[in-house]
Amino acid sequence: MFKGDFILAAPALMPSGEEVIRYIARFKLWQGPEVEDTWNGKATLDFEGVPQWGEFAVLLSLTDGWDGYAVEVYNGLHFWRTSYFHPPDRRTTLEPPEHLRGFLDGVALVNGSNLKPRYAGCWDLLAWKGEEYRFIEVKRYRRDNFRDTQYHWFESARFAGIPASSFVIVEWVIESEPHPILDSGGKPLTKEISSTKLESIPHKANLSNRNIAVASKPSGSKWDENSFFNDLDVRTDHKTVLFTRELFQWSKRYAVKIEYGKGEKFGTIIPRMKHFDGIFSFFNIESRGFLWIYLKPFHLMQDEKRRLEMQSWLIDLPLMRRVPSDAVTHDWITIDLKALDTNEKQNRLIGMMEWLLERFKSYQT
Repeated sequence: MFKGDFILAAPALMPSGEEVIRYIARFKLWQGPEVEDTWNGKATLDFEGVPQWGEFAVLLSLTDGWDGYAVEVYNGLHFWRTSYFHPPDRRTTLEPPEHLRGFLDGVALVNGSNLKPRYAGCWDLLAWKGEEYRFIEVKRYRRDNFRDTQYHWFESARFAGIPASSFVIVEWVIESEPHPILDSGGKPLTKEISSTKLESIPHKANLSNRNIAVASKPSGSKWDENSFFNDLDVRTDHKTVLFTRELFQWSKRYAVKIEYGKGEKFGTIIPRMKHFDGIFSFFNIESRGFLWIYLKPFHLMQDEKRRLEMQSWLIDLPLMRRVPSDAVTHDWITIDLKALDTNEKQNRLIGMMEWLLERFKSYQT
């Protein structure tokens, strides 16, 4: 994937316990004329005789058919190919291919709770090769740390169906520094992790503009009840549609209004509930067959007794990439409606929703 002095190292461990591919890269420090912009003191590296920051040295090291952009999310969304101090088009954002932007927007939408795209925490680089994609985070070894928003981006992407193998961490050192690969008795800390294509992951999200399931919402129109359930019917099965209608009718009994998401690739039902003098929402239903439950309102799960009660409700429900004890510590949990294969599980889910609603509505801030 990379040319130059890149060595596959021990994988990095995410808070979820999943492993992410990790490389150690070595670069020379720039010894030429001082560059005009160091972005608050970023180290300038020598990449093939040209000054570059670490992110761009890694980006320009892509090979074997890989291509990509640096993604900046400060003060808007921007895409770059080289450090700001290089002409031409200095400080002028580029426009990536449509399929790449569609892939990025899909993760950002999940990162924004399926309400609007949120790009905060996006990893430094977004690369692609054919129909494979990679988010790449670049850090200076033992000097740069991950931010919480970057862990959240990884978590959002996993919820969206992106495999952990689509993430790569590159930690770089300067050539004059000791090589970290050999800091454990001289044995390389390597572990081969196979590449996994997006298409091989079950329940994947259609995040590129390729192979997207046919949506029933006419282009340019707004989602409504009919288009949502037509799209759900295309994507899932009759059993899932029937139960989702039951969940929808339950929502209508308690909601002061029902709103619909603005996504182009799938529909979202957003019930709004009354809470004293305000309105809040604690779950969304997707036409892809997923129920997203938001546990953060009013900090309800900070109470240990409620966490244990919620944990007991989640037993035997088809959680996505969570176990009940872990799920109650996160802001969002996702339930696969397509996997509610018994009446007992469906009734349990409705009972849990009623339990949550009662506690949310009675909780005073």
